[in-house]
Amino acid sequence: MEWLKHILTAADNQTYSLSKLIGLSGTAAMTYNFIKIGSPDFQGFGIGISTLVAALAAKYFVEDKK
Repeated sequence: MEWLKHILTAADNQTYSLSKLIGLSGTAAMTYNFIKIGSPDFQGFGIGISTLVAALAAKYFVEDKK
């Protein structure tokens, strides 16, 4: 389970990142709904995933400037 700790911790690998937890749970919920809905919206799913990735990238870009 070391890989899960690495995924959910911040850059120092000691403190847990709430934004990563929210992103991971949002991605899991979107993927589950994408698979379970009868007529999935591929464009909406792609936009949602890319928005989560862009938000995390912007967060880490701003954190590095401190």
